Amino acid sequence: MFPGQSSLVPGMLERATHLADGGARLLRDAAEVLGQRVESPLAGAPRSNWQTQVSVFLCTLLHLRAVQQRGIAGDVSCGMSLGEYAHLVHIGALQWTDALRLVSARGRAYDAGPRGQMLTVFPVTEAELAALLPAARQHGRLFVSNHNSPTQHVLAGDAAAIAWAAAHVRDDLCGDAVLVEPRLPMHCELFAPVAPVLQQHLRAAPWRSGAGVYLPNVDAVPLPSPTPADLVDRLTRHVTHAVCWRQSMERLRAMHPDARFVEVGPGRVLHNLLRKPWMPVARHATDHDTTPTEHFESTMRALRHAH
Repeated sequence: MFPGQSSLVPGMLERATHLADGGARLLRDAAEVLGQRVESPLAGAPRSNWQTQVSVFLCTLLHLRAVQQRGIAGDVSCGMSLGEYAHLVHIGALQWTDALRLVSARGRAYDAGPRGQMLTVFPVTEAELAALLPAARQHGRLFVSNHNSPTQHVLAGDAAAIAWAAAHVRDDLCGDAVLVEPRLPMHCELFAPVAPVLQQHLRAAPWRSGAGVYLPNVDAVPLPSPTPADLVDRLTRHVTHAVCWRQSMERLRAMHPDARFVEVGPGRVLHNLLRKPWMPVARHATDHDTTPTEHFESTMRALRHAH
């Protein structure tokens, strides 16, 4: 499982560089592709969406390379939002440098997109959301942008509607509401102007034939051997459609009931979503806040032993 941009962690690139042989070289190659050096954003420092997307993507690639160097290939994969681009590299649909160019174009298109906000709410059910959305519209436009689990969702919309929803969740539903994006309303129809801009880059990308199974966020329907047209269509619609992560996880578990779910990249967001009783699966994460190298090697030993 490859994480999205909300998994950004200060200092993540620098510490991930030491996990993979050739990690520093990968970052130098990335700088040549982009025409500038990429560093991890500092805690609390202002950053562009371009910097966030590119740094999380590169950190995920470093983790993936380190995992593969330890002999863990992964039979299937998937990615949340930005993580789809690492997923495309893993299944062979793109070379990593071409995926990096797309991520860079995506970040710049997002920075130029319409303004709004995104809010994570939990524990809030689908039924509670169905009642919340109509009430919020008197304050502005509001949409569900992520279906992350049965009780965790992300809302996107106008700032006033987001503020109302946050107060409603805290005061009336006794839940938590965390602002995860203060500027951009991603994965909803407010972001429609971004879709054709990104689509131009997607159509020009050098897609590779013979790709493995692609699991798109927009509908959670696996596509064996996707065509370039399939990929361009799903990734374009992904700009304005909600992320079906819950449905993706349920589909993967139904297809692979004995699978181990491994979050490969910075943070532990996806790992932490897989909780009982919803997803009682074997789960691992390659990152750890305080002991990254020791934890990574321990995870690799556990995966090799299980295999």
